[in-house]
Amino acid sequence: MTRLPAAILGLLILASYSHAHAGGDERHARTDPNKIRVLNAPPAEPFEVVDSIVVEEDDLEEALEELREEAAERGGDAVVVTFQTSSNGFWSDAEVSLAGDVIRFTKPRSSESGTPPESTR
Repeated sequence: MTRLPAAILGLLILASYSHAHAGGDERHARTDPNKIRVLNAPPAEPFEVVDSIVVEEDDLEEALEELREEAAERGGDAVVVTFQTSSNGFWSDAEVSLAGDVIRFTKPRSSESGTPPESTR
């Protein structure tokens, strides 16, 4: 009878590991959290999803700061917010939850590179 809960626990651990590492083993260097863009929709620029993150903080400003920190840790350029919720503190402390996809741009944006994009021949 105790093997069933242990087996379920093992499956849960495996499931959480595979979700957290769904982007593969490729690691990106930490980026500057102050340069992380927080977006409400996917950008027009080409990008790749590095990871998905969820943060919970006491207010929106703290949640956005934590979102940028987590994205920077994963080497992201931006976060596309996929879910946002907040509680008013009636049953518990007030809290803001944000979920998002950490993305890296696959081509340098012309405004950051300082040079116009090369034309294809």
